[in-house]
Amino acid sequence: MMMSGGEVIAKMLSMVLCDKQWGMVKMNQQFALRPIKTLIKKSLGPEETINADLGEIEFDKLAESMGAHGERVSNLQQLELALKRSLAAEKCAVIHIDVDPVKHMWAPNLIDFKNMHEEPKGK
Repeated sequence: MMMSGGEVIAKMLSMVLCDKQWGMVKMNQQFALRPIKTLIKKSLGPEETINADLGEIEFDKLAESMGAHGERVSNLQQLELALKRSLAAEKCAVIHIDVDPVKHMWAPNLIDFKNMHEEPKGK
């Protein structure tokens, strides 16, 4: 017997930060392919990276299609109300949060996050 997420007894809330790209892959490509332009412009166009940009994925609608509660926000002011509605829904919920694909890639301490996920250096 198969079950959907909406049938699970424990209710959960997931928040998906969506930038419509493979962010770390794109960042690595940008520095490998055009490092000076990347430092100056902070981002390259989709034609200057290799399959790193994604199309629209509506995680809120995907959640609703499986019986969960879905919300979508694009700024911090909307998030508080979306959280309240999601918790009041009495079922699993997903909040799709649109984030700027350039600004969040240049967040402070991003290099620390990147370094944590590097492959081990050979001898």
